[in-house]
Amino acid sequence: MKKKVLMNKKLLVGLIVAGILICGALVFLFLPKPAPEGCYVGVYIPSAPYSMEGLIQFEDSIGHKVGIVMWFMGSTDSFPPDACEEVINHGAIPLITWQPFLRGGENGDLLDYIAAGGWDSYLREWAQAARAFGKSVLIRWGHEFNGYWYDWSVPANDNDPNKFIQAWRHVHDIFTDEGATNVKWVWCPYHLSNPDEPWNDPLLAYPGDEYVDWVGLDGYNFGTSQGWSEWLPFRSIYASLIRIYSTRYPDKPIMIAEFASSEEGGDKDAWIRELLPALVDMPQIKAIVWFNTEKETDWRVESSPESLEAFREIMENDYFIEGSPGLWDLPERYTAPENVWPTTSVIESMPFYVYSDYMETTNHFYPTGWMGDYSDIDMNEQWTENTHSGSTCIKVVYSAESQQKFWAGVYWQNPPNNWGVVDGGFNLSNATKLSFWARGENGGERVQFKMGGIAGQHPDSAVMSAGTLTLSDNWEKYEIDLTGRDLSYISGGFVWVAKGEAGYNPEGCTFYLDDIVYE
Repeated sequence: MKKKVLMNKKLLVGLIVAGILICGALVFLFLPKPAPEGCYVGVYIPSAPYSMEGLIQFEDSIGHKVGIVMWFMGSTDSFPPDACEEVINHGAIPLITWQPFLRGGENGDLLDYIAAGGWDSYLREWAQAARAFGKSVLIRWGHEFNGYWYDWSVPANDNDPNKFIQAWRHVHDIFTDEGATNVKWVWCPYHLSNPDEPWNDPLLAYPGDEYVDWVGLDGYNFGTSQGWSEWLPFRSIYASLIRIYSTRYPDKPIMIAEFASSEEGGDKDAWIRELLPALVDMPQIKAIVWFNTEKETDWRVESSPESLEAFREIMENDYFIEGSPGLWDLPERYTAPENVWPTTSVIESMPFYVYSDYMETTNHFYPTGWMGDYSDIDMNEQWTENTHSGSTCIKVVYSAESQQKFWAGVYWQNPPNNWGVVDGGFNLSNATKLSFWARGENGGERVQFKMGGIAGQHPDSAVMSAGTLTLSDNWEKYEIDLTGRDLSYISGGFVWVAKGEAGYNPEGCTFYLDDIVYE
């Protein structure tokens, strides 16, 4: 009898242990897996996905299977289940850039019209068709909304970013109502706002975490292919923005949803090879989509044998994830990496001067970052006539004579000539505004002023614009509100830009600056 009881006890203990092990295994099995390390690769090819031949040739040429296939659709197109199926069968995920062009009847108020329900029947057809398709789809709706060139942009809709928010939320809500949970949303500004005015800051048009799955960014190295453009390394386009967006939205993975480089003005194969170390340094970027076509310039990776070889070479690195495994639910599993940005101790004492008087020891930045048609600039930092305060002010003469890029400007940097290559930022978290005094020689001069935005390996943590100001011939004080901005690392303390285009300063301009200070 005792022996039987003992055996039963052993059996019971064994069952309990087995149960614990099984439960532990099940818990482990169903725990969310961490997001994969590395970066997914996507591509836009004009023929794909309606013809997959070009995509297959592209993958063969780079020696890598893409995880994202992107294409564009308009506001009268229907949801494309067959095209999406082609992409899914290929082992990738569709990324539809859905462009809400005017359809007629909106009376110029496109975003208001959409938010008020004017497109509801059309949007519901899309949502229902997407739900019926049932498989993974990424939608990038209303991309580059901070550029004047699109009907849905903030500049085209009364300069009001809230209108974009309301329209985005309305579209998203319809998909939610229709049960299209197989759709994820990519919110995607352009890397530069145009016009670069305070109301056109993309951060003001963010719909909210519950409405966004991926933060996207678009930006290109035009090189010298355009009259206004210059060669920009990948870090120069993206590093400061990645710091800003990943700090502001730490729970969102970042997708470079359109990017590429021109051959003109630099070394494209070197530009491509720099991608790998740049992406490793910015692990918040979880996907990149190369714009592989000839448009404004030859963006294709095969624009030269050297360019193609460079791309093929970097694709051999394990950092680039083959195909799309783990991509779909990455937003739910994404955890922001530990802070990878350069930091410094907080500057406790305010005010903190960019410029007070010439050669003052209280000045902390240097006007060494000359840009654009810099030969058209004559800048005197020790002008003594009609200063705002003290013994000197800054006189700037922009001649607009060369007419090459039709713009010029100067960054105040720390240390001198620092484009983010060395560690030189200040932690200005105690500042709430940047103020400066300015006047024109005659009045009517139009000049843009901003702070931050230096990129490179040591990127600024913020960029803020005062917009394009029309100066009077009397000293006036201007301010850039920095409330709520991450000022933990600023090496680009101040910058002015003057344009030589019609409507700005086609004959050039002369203006004066004084008392540039963080307060």
